[in-house]
Amino acid sequence: MKKAIILFISLFTFSVYAQEVDYSQFFKNAQRLNVENLDTFVTQVFGNHAAEVKNTDRYVEYADLLSNKMAVAQLTTDQTGKIMSTSDLVLINDYNSNLTYDQDFNLTSFNPFKYDMNFSSNKAVAYRIGNSNFVLIILP
Repeated sequence: MKKAIILFISLFTFSVYAQEVDYSQFFKNAQRLNVENLDTFVTQVFGNHAAEVKNTDRYVEYADLLSNKMAVAQLTTDQTGKIMSTSDLVLINDYNSNLTYDQDFNLTSFNPFKYDMNFSSNKAVAYRIGNSNFVLIILP
């Protein structure tokens, strides 16, 4: 019985590991978000506190993410099916209670900073944008 349990756990672990996708492979051909929209994004999330945020390391990190580590790729429905949607994430609306979830993707208005995402993972991560086939890829 113990052998059967160990075998099951081993196979389950392998199957989970085998299903992991290296999303960085999609990054090269993906659309980049415009770093020039950063002030708008920060103002949208932090409202009256935006000026304070613009004078912090967080703002510099956001600029680096937009410039170098974030891109949006359009994938097939089969590829996006198991990716966590931004609709399942917490909105960072402490400063702006009017923030809403994106159901579709629009490159000029999509604000990744309004979601509680893992921006500092040690591997590439992906989030499906709303119910669309567009996926935000964040490199480590």
